[in-house]
Amino acid sequence: MAWDKGFEAALSPKAIAIVGVSSKHASWGAGGFIGCLKRMRFEGGIYPVNPNATEIQELKVYPNLVSIPEHVDLVIVSVPAPAVPGVLEDCIAAGAKNVHIFTAGFEETGEAEGRELGEKVKAIARRGGLRIIGPNCMGLTVPGAKISTLFESLVESGPVAFITQSGTLAGNYNRYAEASGFRFSKVFSFGNAYVLDS
Repeated sequence: MAWDKGFEAALSPKAIAIVGVSSKHASWGAGGFIGCLKRMRFEGGIYPVNPNATEIQELKVYPNLVSIPEHVDLVIVSVPAPAVPGVLEDCIAAGAKNVHIFTAGFEETGEAEGRELGEKVKAIARRGGLRIIGPNCMGLTVPGAKISTLFESLVESGPVAFITQSGTLAGNYNRYAEASGFRFSKVFSFGNAYVLDS
């Protein structure tokens, strides 16, 4: 696809929402992404979203995206696959166009149910003009913006961007680069590539 300038807000966001946080799983999935952003010393707003929680990792939790008090530049989605379409509808209602879907369970499963769910997600994205990273991916690291959804995160920025389908490969290259003294400007894992791809 052609470059969409609206995606630039996701590379230097002022506010990030994380949908699917849970106090029961504070170190993985949505909770793990909060930890990544804190380790990167992200300076913008971090907004956990869960209608059944009030606080996680010392952050106020919001019931939905519409209730967040500022515009969200990037939404990270970590909910069960059947719940993803509803989250995307919430993104549209909130005017949040940049969405990283960590969730797996779509056509990569090889099952008809996953394929049908994937087509539904694509249709919502087209209708709402959503710029989706994923689904089924680890997302991105941008050291210069102090953001990362990869658990192996570079703190210093470099001259080269690295783009891959695989979240494992993205994480490994981050780790190898850090060990060798090489630095990336951006690292992307795009997973199933519903909207954004290489």
